[in-house]
Amino acid sequence: MTIVIRPAVQADLARMTAIYNQAIEQGYITADLDLQTPEEKQDWFDFHHDNKRFPLFGVYQDDKLLGYGYLGPFNDRKGYEMTAEVTYYLDFEARGHGLGTKILKYLMDYAKSVDIKVLVALVYAGNDASIGLLKKFGFETWGELPEIGQAKDGRLMSLDYLGKHLL
Repeated sequence: MTIVIRPAVQADLARMTAIYNQAIEQGYITADLDLQTPEEKQDWFDFHHDNKRFPLFGVYQDDKLLGYGYLGPFNDRKGYEMTAEVTYYLDFEARGHGLGTKILKYLMDYAKSVDIKVLVALVYAGNDASIGLLKKFGFETWGELPEIGQAKDGRLMSLDYLGKHLL
């Protein structure tokens, strides 16, 4: 069972969309409330595909996509160029096997290689698995925006800002 992390390709988009839709259906992982189609995700994919600063990577086992992660701009103002947002999603059936650890470490190492000095993650306060993973890598809670989002079931959700200065 070999795990490979590599740049995502167009053929991965449908599977990535299916994985993201699992998060939407869960109800408290993303602020998207409506299921997405690959066509709706195409602009997002195009932005990250072959983007050296903000790439999109897939996590594969025997060529099957089990998850993905990417870096994105934190803010478009020039003074924030040293900061990126880190995001990752795993197929629910692939959780608990260390893949989150692998993709987050990979993204952190990649960020350093392109001179990103700070990573931030925006996570709903109830997403204990993601918060735990980030804290395992030294991310700290830098703030909370109380009840600014809505879960699929209508609950109000607070958004945690977690961050880490990369050395």
